Amino acid sequence: MNGVNEYTLRIISRIYDGGLSSGNWPAIIDDLTDYFNASGSALFYSDNQNPEINPKITCLSDFWRKQGNLNEYQNNVADDEPSARILRNREPRDIVTDDVLTTEERQSIIDYGQKMKEIFGLEAMMVARLTETGAWFDYVTFQFDGKHGPVRTEEMKNLKILLPHIAKSLEISRPMTVLEQRFNRVLEALDHFHVGVLILTEKNY
Repeated sequence: MNGVNEYTLRIISRIYDGGLSSGNWPAIIDDLTDYFNASGSALFYSDNQNPEINPKITCLSDFWRKQGNLNEYQNNVADDEPSARILRNREPRDIVTDDVLTTEERQSIIDYGQKMKEIFGLEAMMVARLTETGAWFDYVTFQFDGKHGPVRTEEMKNLKILLPHIAKSLEISRPMTVLEQRFNRVLEALDHFHVGVLILTEKNY
């Protein structure tokens, strides 16, 4: 995997499936995890104007969806999770890895790093904020095990290629997910009315 090739183009096409339905994002995140040979990844989305859509877009890769791993993370690691704190002070699409953390940032996540290694065997990370808008805050994270080693330069370059497409797909996802939520509420409300509906043609049959 290096630069724009057929595999990269397939992934880009796959990313835009997220714009069609928020329900596609978990599978897309799994594809991105495989693309980067990562152990796990996650997409986080926070919209203050439409908070009801946040859980619809936020998603975890298969590694984190496993109940045992998810419970361990929530109970022992979540309070130390540094990604959002670090990325709020970074420019959008600025890729952050262990190697580019400031001394202060590195000191602040010692406990987090130790827990990720001891509990999950994860020793490296690659994270990036996606959009430039202030309307919402979103970012993507990738975690790598000891066999993979530090994040590689070509992996950062490839993520740089994909970030604008992930960001654009999320922009499309936002109104589509709002519509999905509101349309589903209308259907749920109509389901409470036990009224039959008859559709007739011009010929009344």
